[in-house]
Amino acid sequence: VAFSEGRWWMYYSVGHDIAGHHIRVAVSDSPDGPFEDLGVNLTPAERFAIDAHPFRDYDGRWYLFFARDVLRAERPGTHLAVVPLRGMSSVDGPAVEVLAPSADWQLYESGRLMYGRRYDWHTLEGPAVVYRQGRYWLTYSGGAWTGPGYGVSWAVSDSPLGPWLHASHAAPRLLETGDGLIGPGHNSLTVAPDGTDAIAFHSWNSSRTLRQMHIRRISFGPDSPWVDGPTQGEPSRAHLADK
Repeated sequence: VAFSEGRWWMYYSVGHDIAGHHIRVAVSDSPDGPFEDLGVNLTPAERFAIDAHPFRDYDGRWYLFFARDVLRAERPGTHLAVVPLRGMSSVDGPAVEVLAPSADWQLYESGRLMYGRRYDWHTLEGPAVVYRQGRYWLTYSGGAWTGPGYGVSWAVSDSPLGPWLHASHAAPRLLETGDGLIGPGHNSLTVAPDGTDAIAFHSWNSSRTLRQMHIRRISFGPDSPWVDGPTQGEPSRAHLADK
């Protein structure tokens, strides 16, 4: 949901199962609704589009980040894209590639049957963007949400339209299995009441029967972001000693 022009705008995907999803927009005068669907398909050229993330740049311009299926690629699967918005209910040009899968941990399933063929399907999804330290930072989830290999990494750019640079393959993921988490992912970025940045995400419980919500601090340095821990209490600065 985004607030602009005195109204609340909700971007969401509509489809059935894993086929034919597209991103639509609804508007309301209140964040509590009711929201009215505007009858607009914002991604008509895509095979599949989900995980809409509206981002307002410091100059006031809006962009819509999302995940889409790409078949003709080194690693076929779900990639990340962005499109500029004209107003809040129409796009201003074609979608631009943001990130393609680049690592083995982003494999969703080997030999996955999709669109009538089998692919070693890789997945990037759940993009979220902030502007910090004079640069644009994007966090995203990768891999299969169904298992412990799911995790969160990041990319950086000098423009919302890119080019976006993946985190180094040698860099640790922002969130991965461990420290009480199992397959953490599908994050959102927000600002906590004390003004610090926070990352919200979900992770499997210990019995792998449901996914539960978590919120932790996230900080953005000149070269990389890092996750500090729960939002209660003072954030740890241990990571700074390594920078």
